[in-house]
Amino acid sequence: MQQIGYDRICQELATQAIDSWREYTLLRLISRLQWVHPLRGLFFEEPMHLLKMTCPSTGHIHALRVPPTLTSARAAIRWANWGVDPTAFVVET
Repeated sequence: MQQIGYDRICQELATQAIDSWREYTLLRLISRLQWVHPLRGLFFEEPMHLLKMTCPSTGHIHALRVPPTLTSARAAIRWANWGVDPTAFVVET
């Protein structure tokens, strides 16, 4: 994802903002990942969610794939930080 770049991913694959919290946005890729099982020939679709994080000081954007079952940005942040709620590590200046 870093090699391709977040901007290019959003341009080539349609995204929809599901939720946001502070500098985080939970995105759903509209185009689903599609693949065929090599032995059974079955066709699968897998939804993809990304947690977009924008650095407040530099404006640099990072993206992390999170489970598609997550529906809020805070839940995605908690998942990415091994269950730690984002309010536990937020430092206001």
